[in-house]
Amino acid sequence: MTMEKLILFLAIARSGLEEADLAAILLSSKPHAAEIVLNKVLDGLPGVPPSPLSSPTHVLEVGAPALPVDYILEMRPHESTDPCDLYRAVKDALEPTGLEIPCAFLVYEIVQIPYQRYWPDGERTRGPKLMVLARRRHDVDPSVFADRWRQHALLAWRIHIGMWRYTQNFVRERWGGLAQDTDGVAVTHYRSTEDYLTRQYEHESHRKEILDDVTEFVSSADHFVTEERILRSTTPKPLPHR
Repeated sequence: MTMEKLILFLAIARSGLEEADLAAILLSSKPHAAEIVLNKVLDGLPGVPPSPLSSPTHVLEVGAPALPVDYILEMRPHESTDPCDLYRAVKDALEPTGLEIPCAFLVYEIVQIPYQRYWPDGERTRGPKLMVLARRRHDVDPSVFADRWRQHALLAWRIHIGMWRYTQNFVRERWGGLAQDTDGVAVTHYRSTEDYLTRQYEHESHRKEILDDVTEFVSSADHFVTEERILRSTTPKPLPHR
């Protein structure tokens, strides 16, 4: 399954906007998005070391002071809606609140591992969701980066035995100065923190195998641990929980 969507990084600390108010604005803004997913950025997970390729914080550097990221918003437009129009509409709707959008992306999403929904819109999704902004190496062409990342998915399927959902988001358009060097957004979701801690790798040698492969085409990355809440979806009625 492949689709276009928007990914926006939101900083609300200076606006004082509550999550419920933010959700209400997103649900009422026009043109309506077909899907809206609001990911709350956490301070990390107990016992989880930072990735060797990742920054250990959830802060995007914008000079002094640094700007904390509070939410990462994913929005999928209707087929009849121009994604750029949706981005401008959301930006205009949020501007009066004082909320800041340090960077945003239009991406082409490939769902490598889907999960089956059994919870309704509005409820928080179980388990941690990791969102990683990847930057390609300067000696790697954009088309080569895309090809290598697709190949990497095969390795991730085999090694990350605890992954519940895995998507690759290839950046097509960028907004905001902080977005200019980002080439992809990787998203991995786990059913529980325990799965993330104990089922990342079946063998310790797999950690090196993954890192060796990634560093062939990625220079650095910013790592965000989030909890997901699907505000609006186009999925069928959730399946019964088993």
